[in-house]
Amino acid sequence: MPPVPSSRAADRPVTVVGAGPAGLALSVALASAGVECTVLESRAETSRESRALALYPRSLELLDLAGGAREFVRAGLRVDRLHLSASKSVDIARTDSRFPFLDVIPQSRTEELLQERALDLGVRVLRGHEVRGLAQDEHGVTLQVRGPDGEYAHRSEWVAGCDGANSSVRMLTGIGFPGSTYDFAIVLADVRLRSEPRADLLLRPCRDGIVVTVAYGDGYYRVAVANRHQRYGRDPLELPEFAELLERTLGFDAGPHDARWLSRFQVHRRLATRYRAGRVLLAGDAAHVHSPLGGQGLNTGVQDGIGLGWRLAAQVRGWAPPWLLDSYERERRPVAAQVIRTSDLATRTTVAMSGPHRALRVAALEGLLALPAVQRFAGEAAAELRVRQPPGGVPRRRSVLRPGDRMPDTSVASTAGLPAGRLYEVLGDGRYVLLDFAGARPSGASGDGDGYGDGGMAAGGPVTPDTAATERAAAPWADRVHVVPALLRPKGLRRAALALVRPDGYLAWTGRRPADPELPGVLRHWCGEPGPAGHTEADAGLYVAVQSFYARQMRLLDEGDPDGFARTFTEDGVLSLAGTEVELHGREAIAKGQRAEAEQAGAGRPRHWFGMLTARTGPGGEIHTRYLATIGVTRPGDPHELQPAASVDDVLVRAPGGLLTRSRTVTRDDVPQAAGTAREADAS
Repeated sequence: MPPVPSSRAADRPVTVVGAGPAGLALSVALASAGVECTVLESRAETSRESRALALYPRSLELLDLAGGAREFVRAGLRVDRLHLSASKSVDIARTDSRFPFLDVIPQSRTEELLQERALDLGVRVLRGHEVRGLAQDEHGVTLQVRGPDGEYAHRSEWVAGCDGANSSVRMLTGIGFPGSTYDFAIVLADVRLRSEPRADLLLRPCRDGIVVTVAYGDGYYRVAVANRHQRYGRDPLELPEFAELLERTLGFDAGPHDARWLSRFQVHRRLATRYRAGRVLLAGDAAHVHSPLGGQGLNTGVQDGIGLGWRLAAQVRGWAPPWLLDSYERERRPVAAQVIRTSDLATRTTVAMSGPHRALRVAALEGLLALPAVQRFAGEAAAELRVRQPPGGVPRRRSVLRPGDRMPDTSVASTAGLPAGRLYEVLGDGRYVLLDFAGARPSGASGDGDGYGDGGMAAGGPVTPDTAATERAAAPWADRVHVVPALLRPKGLRRAALALVRPDGYLAWTGRRPADPELPGVLRHWCGEPGPAGHTEADAGLYVAVQSFYARQMRLLDEGDPDGFARTFTEDGVLSLAGTEVELHGREAIAKGQRAEAEQAGAGRPRHWFGMLTARTGPGGEIHTRYLATIGVTRPGDPHELQPAASVDDVLVRAPGGLLTRSRTVTRDDVPQAAGTAREADAS
């Protein structure tokens, strides 16, 4: 194919190729951080195949900080124990997470929910668009794309290849993908069983392989059969063939019937030689494939996407330190290599070995699981909570939680522009969080809740610890760091006065003193040089004020609570709209948006909202914002006439030193509810 011309200006800063879990998670992370992106997907429609079928606790945590995991949990089945035999299992319920369970949810539904979130955040998803060529220069990447209306050139500053094991982006970039293929095939089916398993998730080692059954909760089971004598074939898998293989492997007839999906596939173990080539990066199956035993493929891909998203957002917005984007490969490639090793060991132990050798290893494993320490380790490993990320070169401090460890969720107090709530609600907009533990109370485990309750969170009245000293020290990085008072001190940070948490929920640094002299150097290392940054003509603080969006507001709207939707816009500080066009006019920005929801079962009357946010920077660097919104529902019997349910007029001024003034008026059913309120934060 001839080289693609690259003279066009970039359409959007980032193009994601592939609308699978990794690509959609990446697009959500980018859009949440205020970076526009386009997703190109060769499939004309979303997949209806269930394929992968479980989200692990760490993936749910990352989805939680990227807009909320509630929808994913509601759509799935909770499984808190992984059974390896009739008597031995791995307990996930005891893990230290707000989501102490596996969420059994078909991959097709996971993709649907991720795409809905991406579209709500303004991501452009183009289906039926296949990448055919790629050329890059020092300023960007040009893709040759074949779409429904013919071929065209698509230009962006960066490209992320998330297009699966047969990645066009990887091949066009010339990145190697070494590895090997197992000499047996795995068959999958979503079926009903006359002889139902006694556990929701059961791994059953057999004479010639292994059978894995997972309950969907609707009477159907995902059944995976790996038999070392089964060879791969290209003919479609039919139910009689599947039933015969299942009986031959199990040694009895489980009675599979009413199949709604059947598939067979080859099993590979491969790892890309590198994750970055210039302005092209890889994530998900485009970067690594392995045996499905363990179910880690989709989860590793989602975590790739979110891990790449915040780094790429920092790069696009102009403040990333030189090493930051390359740290994506340094962190995520070793994780994939470890997944390949462990899944290969599991595959060889349960499938490839002869019967006697396999029986000895399985018996040894069952004996180890009887030990409490091994049980705890196995539960955390199965939940993917033991993954550590390298600390990026900053010296570690000796503590239970060290830089690079996953940061548990914890309660935080309200600040200017942020509501009281949880740490993971503050994370997710591409910025770091600097936790100040002045006045924080000791806490127990952070995972005592039900996955979306207040387990491990603080209770009681409002608390507003004095964080003025920390805010002054971090002020030069205010456009990329939230300074937040912590209400609870996690067990592993009993001696810390400060903790810097990365946008993906990993600990970057801890400080022992409230005004730790190391803090400026640490912020410079992780967040780049101080001062406004970004590639837009607008002030960086203004850009953040307009682009940042707390996804829980959209959830309130989707759940049919326009009053709650209005309240969040009047309580959460500087906010903007998701899925809007943002106009930048020098030092002023305007965001306008509207949305109309069709009536859904049990959701009541159709809902509509119209809103506009204006923001400008004043001569002293202060940010002036005004948000005007109307939320309405259709009148009974007349779908074309709107009945106003609430309106918001919210004016806020925030100065660089921390001074905050605001006035707001909320009207519900045309009756003013609150007016002329104001608040000041100490700027000294």
